[in-house]
Amino acid sequence: MICSSEWENITSTLNVTDITVFNDEIYATTNGGLIIVDDNKSYQQLNFDDGIYPVDLNSIYIDSDKNIFLGSNGPIPSIQFLDGNHNNINTIYLDGISGITKIVQIIDFNDRVYAIASGPELDRLIEFRFDINNNLYYQNVINNFPIQNISSIYEINKTDDGLNLYIVTNKGVVKGEGVNSEVEWSVYSQVDLGKSFFI
Repeated sequence: MICSSEWENITSTLNVTDITVFNDEIYATTNGGLIIVDDNKSYQQLNFDDGIYPVDLNSIYIDSDKNIFLGSNGPIPSIQFLDGNHNNINTIYLDGISGITKIVQIIDFNDRVYAIASGPELDRLIEFRFDINNNLYYQNVINNFPIQNISSIYEINKTDDGLNLYIVTNKGVVKGEGVNSEVEWSVYSQVDLGKSFFI
């Protein structure tokens, strides 16, 4: 009989949920943590033992400073904020927002972070900001779009110059423009373009 006072956490990374490439490294979120493969095909898996919790991940975004944002699946969706050395800075649990089950996309814009939170009946755009210690915190759910009755948010993306943000919804496309420290929203299109806007 083998007895040990320490337990090891073993998670499955078979189901890849999102993938991105940054500086010749491939980052993949899975239902069992984060996988990183470099250009030498060196493989690294980050999970609970490495400070990744929850490990049931659904989305990833890496900003220009190599900070990593990981969106998770429910029952309580969250965003984890890691530095460029893969150290967990902080995790924001979104248990106070009813009706969401996962974070499907994350992007930074105008010194803020935006995430699409999806639920069975309604998607929401959530805004996060950084405090003076560079910790990420929940700011609010964006409800002041110039288009009403949005139930599905398909995708969010920004222009290459970083000046405009586009949110593709079931009621059309909303454009966000950074004006000083705020974001002004306007109607770009009132046609449901589905998921084909950025193709």
